[in-house]
Amino acid sequence: MRRRESLQTYREHQRSDDLTYKDASANAYSWLRDQAIRNLDCDRSFSSKVLISREDAHGRRIQNKDAVLQLLEPLGFQELVLSELSFQEQVKSFSGAEIIISPHGAGLINTIFAPDNCKVIELFPEWVKPTFFILSNTLGHQYGYIECDQTRRDLIVDIDELNRMLENMDII
Repeated sequence: MRRRESLQTYREHQRSDDLTYKDASANAYSWLRDQAIRNLDCDRSFSSKVLISREDAHGRRIQNKDAVLQLLEPLGFQELVLSELSFQEQVKSFSGAEIIISPHGAGLINTIFAPDNCKVIELFPEWVKPTFFILSNTLGHQYGYIECDQTRRDLIVDIDELNRMLENMDII
């Protein structure tokens, strides 16, 4: 009975609006990253500058992706759709990333595999959650975020704001 009550309490806590987030230690993340990279078997190469696309998702897609790419591609950014990559390819793409730009979403958990000095820019709709800020802080990443306009469930990135963020993080 005790176990069921604990699970009930856990589920109620998960549904609550409080901002309690749990995080593992930097050592735990480092161990996981080292193990994944040590066992990596992937010949594909990726750019060190990555824009994560959610074009196959049901929400938080970048509506003005063409304008975003027009700014980022001359800087050497490569667009990735994570659902099209194997786990090994995801690990490899993030392990060599110097800069990651992505809409908020589960794919950002792969920043665990990114180097300590990686720069992460997270794109949010009208709400902001600290999940990947906390992770980036623990991992030693430089973190920034942009609050985007929202159309239905998707994002419209302010190109001027993205350009300012790139400048502020010494990317351009």
